[in-house]
Amino acid sequence: MTERSIAMGPIHRAGAMALVAALAATAPWIGWLPFVAMGVGLGTLLAIKRPRVQRAWGASSVWASWGLAQLALLAVCLLAHGPAEYMVPLLAVPTIMATPVLPTRHVAPLAVVSALMVLAVGAAVDWERLADYPPAYFYTAMIVFVLATVQGLARRSEAASSWRAERDPLTGQFNRRALAEHTSSGPAPAAVLMVDIDRFKTVNDEDGHAAGDRILAAVGREIGRVVGTRGSVYRVGGEEFAVVVPPANTGVDARALGEEIRGAIGARPLGGRRVTVSVGVSEHGAAFAEMLGRADNAVYRAKAGGRDRVVAAEPLAAGPQRRRGDTATRPSLGAVDASSSPRAGDGPVRRLLEREHLIAMTERQRREATVQYLAAFGAQLAAVPWTGWTLVAGTACGAVVHRVAQMRVREWRNPQAVLMATWMVWQGACFAGALFIPDPPLWGLSGFALLLVTASSSFARPCAIAAGLYSALLVVATTAITKPSALWDSPQAWTGALAVVASVMLVGRALRMRALGLDTDASFDALTGLPNWKAWQASVQEWEATRARGTDRLALLLIDVDNLKAINDAHGHARGDDVIRGVAARLEGATRHEGALFRLGGEEFAMLVRDDDVDQVEAIGERLRRAVSDHLVAGLDVTVSIGAAVAFHGLDPGTLFDAADGALYGAKHGGRNRVNRAGGPGTGGSG
Repeated sequence: MTERSIAMGPIHRAGAMALVAALAATAPWIGWLPFVAMGVGLGTLLAIKRPRVQRAWGASSVWASWGLAQLALLAVCLLAHGPAEYMVPLLAVPTIMATPVLPTRHVAPLAVVSALMVLAVGAAVDWERLADYPPAYFYTAMIVFVLATVQGLARRSEAASSWRAERDPLTGQFNRRALAEHTSSGPAPAAVLMVDIDRFKTVNDEDGHAAGDRILAAVGREIGRVVGTRGSVYRVGGEEFAVVVPPANTGVDARALGEEIRGAIGARPLGGRRVTVSVGVSEHGAAFAEMLGRADNAVYRAKAGGRDRVVAAEPLAAGPQRRRGDTATRPSLGAVDASSSPRAGDGPVRRLLEREHLIAMTERQRREATVQYLAAFGAQLAAVPWTGWTLVAGTACGAVVHRVAQMRVREWRNPQAVLMATWMVWQGACFAGALFIPDPPLWGLSGFALLLVTASSSFARPCAIAAGLYSALLVVATTAITKPSALWDSPQAWTGALAVVASVMLVGRALRMRALGLDTDASFDALTGLPNWKAWQASVQEWEATRARGTDRLALLLIDVDNLKAINDAHGHARGDDVIRGVAARLEGATRHEGALFRLGGEEFAMLVRDDDVDQVEAIGERLRRAVSDHLVAGLDVTVSIGAAVAFHGLDPGTLFDAADGALYGAKHGGRNRVNRAGGPGTGGSG
């Protein structure tokens, strides 16, 4: 929490500047006493927010910052001249600013505190107004509560993205990137175990990759169940898992744990087939990299000794000697920076990830923010005796339009354009309804920030900025139309609302950028830098939406590295990783932008070919095959087999994948190192 608070420092400073600007612009009308409270609070807050102080205080600094900001703004509201109802929306700002830092479970209680402060200010300095016109404070209190809690939902989405960035989507265990991060510093673990599924290549070749995926998922779950709290489980690639026992668990018998894992997996069929595993165990190393290398060497010896066994690591020199030039230890597991991939910064994969992020955020908000928005709508209904029905009618009509667009979000070719348009309709309908409230509704101007919470945390930067400016424009327009004199006589009515809008924008953009960055990291393979299984699934979902519109010109190439299991067994997994990286580089260099290339896992890659290039799918496959076979990869002769299939009108993604997988199976059994199209003859060299 402390490091997140430090990272959010620029956002918090920008939010503080927005508050100071709003107060400074209204100083002649609210007096100078509020600035005394604000100055004391801001000075103390800046002192607490210094990184050195935050690291020394830990989580206490975060709570102290929130409490200090809340009390300072409470004093501002109590000391300001003029209607207090114009100032109380500012009490939402500290909680809004705290949502990216605090645990999500704490946001709702803090939002309740902020809302109660609104009512307390009304009762203390404006009791007659509170009694005669309750919406001026009760509706504002509800806005403050809903603003903070909906912003908390955006924080929860970002937390979910953080979880996904560390997890292998197939098995649910930690991924290779998480292993690199978790072991990059600190003392060496108590033990490292490498677990490798025996003869997994045979499973893929005989039963297909779908069956292999089921086995991988089942084995990953079983390892996680057996290990429990004794360590952490990572899928480091293909059919290989790592178990890291932390230094605090020195009492764990690593060899016995390996036997438990081996016995549990071999005891019953997993994923529809009985499999075994070989386990290498390394204990008491000086550094994680050394222990990982020794465990990898032990797996090699377990394989050489007949498989389905646990072997404890010995000094590397004592193990079976690999051929000269082979690498005995695994290279650094440092994750490939996804942003360095030529397909990560922009282009089809980046646009695809942004589209999927928008859809995921929209669906989550539709599920989880409904209660909060219904609470705000309930507050509007409760205020009808004072405000009339126009605001309720406008809000309801706009909400229905936007809700329909949200429910069909996966069907739109450009979901952001549709959602942005319907969002503007909703916001505009609220604006139109507010114009007919008998009493000028300046007390409710901060309500325009409610819908901005979802827009700022979901939309891409241009649309989010447009949404923020649109909301700010509606704040000023409502003031100008319903009470023009307030633009000059009571500017605190609209400048305070603008400060709330700015706070929502700042936090929403920060959460969106972090969540999208995490989703991008989770969508790129740490070993090769290529889009991974998660990105592949997003691409398939996009294609399903395209297929529903009848524009389904698409072909699929499934690419499998031949004899990788033999390479791993003969040369070690480190050389196997080098081969995977080299093949990925060769394939990517030969794609010529006809489509997107993915690493699905292990030795398997996929390429989606669209539009006019579909007719050239076999020629593209042959070019990819030759790009690998015509050159040494990691110092070895390496070939690939390729299965191709073309989607006809109405063909669903599952059927297309099965057709390409069947063609790949035919290429393997036809001699490898060839391209085989579903329903057509194979091409290629001998394997």
